[in-house]
Amino acid sequence: MESYIRDRHDNAHPRCEAEAKTLAGLDEGEQIATEVAAVAVARATPCRWDEPVTGIDHEGLDPAEALWRARDTAPRALTDHTIPRPADPFAQGFAVAFIEAARTFYRDTTRLDVLTIHTERPNS
Repeated sequence: MESYIRDRHDNAHPRCEAEAKTLAGLDEGEQIATEVAAVAVARATPCRWDEPVTGIDHEGLDPAEALWRARDTAPRALTDHTIPRPADPFAQGFAVAFIEAARTFYRDTTRLDVLTIHTERPNS
């Protein structure tokens, strides 16, 4: 389980490349909307996988419990996070990316329902 979480975490971290493209676009005066959208997604997606890795590394959690905890926070992002309107298009793009990342993370971790019976969660 831990290697699965770490692999997903590592695969979700292309943000440095997206940020470098954005900075290059700013320097060259190019249209940067696409690059900003890529940065928003590149930041939002790994944040979801940072949470279980932090739980494993810093809180000593079992990988399954760390993933359960992170998964439990995803629905709150879907219901509690507001999209600023009418706002700076960057703020709106980052808010949408945050919500979409939570939705994707929640869907990607649905296998937990199959792998673990909810009533037998560790530390519950």
